[in-house]
Amino acid sequence: MKKKCLILLSVILSITVLVLSAITVNAETLVTWEDFPDYVFYVDISDSQGNSTYAVSSYVGENPNLVIPTTAHGHSILRLGEKCFYNNSIVESVTMHDDITHIRKWAVRSCSNLNNVYYSKNLVVIDDYSFANNPIMDSALIRNTKINTLGKGAYSTDPKLKYISLPDTLKVIGEKAFLQTTMERIVIPDGVEEIGMRAFSSSTALKTIYIPATVKKIDQYAFYLSENVTVYCLENSYAQEFCEANGVNYKLITEDDYPSNILADVNNDKDINVRDVTMMQIELSNGESPEFLSQNCDVNADCRFDINDVTYLQKYLSGVYDSFPY
Repeated sequence: MKKKCLILLSVILSITVLVLSAITVNAETLVTWEDFPDYVFYVDISDSQGNSTYAVSSYVGENPNLVIPTTAHGHSILRLGEKCFYNNSIVESVTMHDDITHIRKWAVRSCSNLNNVYYSKNLVVIDDYSFANNPIMDSALIRNTKINTLGKGAYSTDPKLKYISLPDTLKVIGEKAFLQTTMERIVIPDGVEEIGMRAFSSSTALKTIYIPATVKKIDQYAFYLSENVTVYCLENSYAQEFCEANGVNYKLITEDDYPSNILADVNNDKDINVRDVTMMQIELSNGESPEFLSQNCDVNADCRFDINDVTYLQKYLSGVYDSFPY
């Protein structure tokens, strides 16, 4: 009997050690350093040699203009962690260095004063609801990234979101990605294959969307309650088939009619000239340029559309600059 009790106790102790080990392995160890007092980090990935990379866990500072550290005590900062800036009323801008590859769920959600995000050129993932419910953010100019999939609700319920540019690496626009936004016109880049459920739903300002022939799947509720939208698509494309099957307004275009992807060509005349400057000025002054191509408006590559883009284009046309930043 005594032997059986000892065996049972040994088993219980072994299980307890295993459980405690699991807890230790899976728990996030939060780290702060005196020279980075505004940030809390956690170990995100450790390799077999003990080399670790970190993610931002939270921001506890008072500076509204965040510049994400590249490294902290010899460790690379490669990700924005889940909910790291969630519900932050201080943050107005976030600047990422180009080693950032991943923005996790809810990372920059519900930031009441956020209106400027400078994205990493090597950003691959914008996860679910990463930038949702930001009341004054007006731009999602992510053309110069390497994103493959826009997560569920990535920019949903952003009531002032109007200017959109998407990268040519994009394959999937996730469920509710742009639900309840105020965009008026969007060009889906060639290469996108799938548009998820309610991706552009409840966006009553949306009037024009260009969908390329590469798209082979569109959820039937992709434009639910976006009653003013017209889809521009190629003849015999999946987009045409979708529109006919679901009662969505559409117009057929040729490949030559598909909007320009030339940076700074915001009036879609397949050229860069002073008319683009004028169109940008009109858009900034009253926001009523129905043919304005926001996918080409980020001339100075700061992930925003403002007077600085106009100035850069003017200097380019006058010969002060001989190229664009990307």
